[in-house]
Amino acid sequence: MVERKLMHDLSDDRVLQIVHSKFIKLQMEEVKENKILLDQVVTDLIDRMKKQDSLFERLFNRIVFCGSFYKRTKISKPNEFDLNIILNLSKCTVHPDDTHFSFSQPGFVKIGISRDPNRLQKRYHMSEEQERQFNKFIDNGYLDPHKFRNWVEGIIDSSLSCKLPLEYNFTIQLIKIKKSGPAFTLILEHLRHREQIHIDIVPVLNFDTDVILNSPVNFKEIQKYSNKEWFAVSVPKNTINGSDDKFHWRQSFFYQEKEILEKSGRIKFIIRLMKKLRDNQGWYNVASYFIETLTYNRLENIKDRLNTTPLPWLFYLVLKEMLDAFKQHTIEYFWDERYNLLAKIGEHEMFNITHRLSRIILDIERKAGTDRFIIAKHILNEIELEKLYKEYNAIQFGNMRIDDSVSDNEEQERSWCALF
Repeated sequence: MVERKLMHDLSDDRVLQIVHSKFIKLQMEEVKENKILLDQVVTDLIDRMKKQDSLFERLFNRIVFCGSFYKRTKISKPNEFDLNIILNLSKCTVHPDDTHFSFSQPGFVKIGISRDPNRLQKRYHMSEEQERQFNKFIDNGYLDPHKFRNWVEGIIDSSLSCKLPLEYNFTIQLIKIKKSGPAFTLILEHLRHREQIHIDIVPVLNFDTDVILNSPVNFKEIQKYSNKEWFAVSVPKNTINGSDDKFHWRQSFFYQEKEILEKSGRIKFIIRLMKKLRDNQGWYNVASYFIETLTYNRLENIKDRLNTTPLPWLFYLVLKEMLDAFKQHTIEYFWDERYNLLAKIGEHEMFNITHRLSRIILDIERKAGTDRFIIAKHILNEIELEKLYKEYNAIQFGNMRIDDSVSDNEEQERSWCALF
């Protein structure tokens, strides 16, 4: 009875539609402009890297734009981009059987290499320098992700030893390059708008999902999706615990996750709201990927009701999922439940976030029937909240359509798809 009343109290989408439209969704003009900028910077960078290193030129396959911007869960500003430089290992191996995989560490993979240099040179006509360079990446029969990253880092540093001479009706200036996790971050200055743009570049290897067949990874789930490619990401040392962690690459199933979101209707809307809540509350160690995975793990139970469930009630359900996960100090990796995404967050911080989540949920439960803005009060800051009140009143008393923001959101999705 209590739950039924709460469902009724959280059945009006109007406030969250305005919150999303005015404070969360990206502005398409900015998206288009920055997409042009990104294409120019990346094209220029890859051309330079190919000229700097012949082995890189041989291995380079393509660029895959990824992260929240390309999953369409990015919020507020299109000023952070993630891209994978895909390198094809098969161009340095003789036969698929020469590459073997170990999935002993949940969420990670070790890549073993068995090679005959004579066969290698004969089949692929590698130069002695390319052969010597590639051999440096192999240690005790395994491909070392750290040596691999250092190699790519050196190429990037050499390629960007001068400022980027790029212009497209404005001037782009490279400020600096920094290392952040597995990424190399280019920090650019958009001189016309006086704002910084960050481009995270991650070197990865691509493989077919068939190699996962006899691994602990959820192969049955992966086979549901149209794209049959996954990535191995070179990560910094001490990313995981264990004496042989130096050989582990992180698994990435970006294409499959993107397909999940594309098939799941309004769940992207909820993810964006959750990320706005996270930012407003200052939970800096709660990665966007943790929030996305929470929804992946929940989708099977709600997919049939996803598009008919009111947004506030759906947000509340995901919020409770987050509370349960933090109480247990566990978010299971969607592709391998043995891997706990929250393992690196300390007990003290976990306790503080759990306590705050409990108070937010209790506040929503107590006031949902009398305060239509109760969820927004936790998502927005004070200035944004004042603007929300004015916007809501203008719509109410101006006889404007409250569902304009839904139409805008659907139009944004179509425009975004056309861009990419």
